[in-house]
Amino acid sequence: MAPDGAAEARLVFVFAKVGGPNGVVRIDGVSFGVAEPLAGDFNGDGLVGAADYTAWRDGLGALYTVNDYQVWRDNFGASADDPAPPAALPEPAGLFVAGLIGACMRLPRRRA
Repeated sequence: MAPDGAAEARLVFVFAKVGGPNGVVRIDGVSFGVAEPLAGDFNGDGLVGAADYTAWRDGLGALYTVNDYQVWRDNFGASADDPAPPAALPEPAGLFVAGLIGACMRLPRRRA
């Protein structure tokens, strides 16, 4: 119950685990996915580098297998912060031309 003169706001938080170790958080219908672990990042710092090789070497046989070395090698230099490629956006001039063509198509035509 909100005090007099105040607006009441409610947020609904839902965590759903769907077929795997990761899940999705929904806040008022907006979804936030939980990121997949970075392949080859054995120390969990968000970067695949020399420190992960050391973690792999120290955990070999107990935590990691020989095959995990190839995973580390294939992903060396990767970062959890690597941005996704930007979506293609039309150039402003192209939008102007498209708008101009659309406006011209709406003009009334003269009949002879």
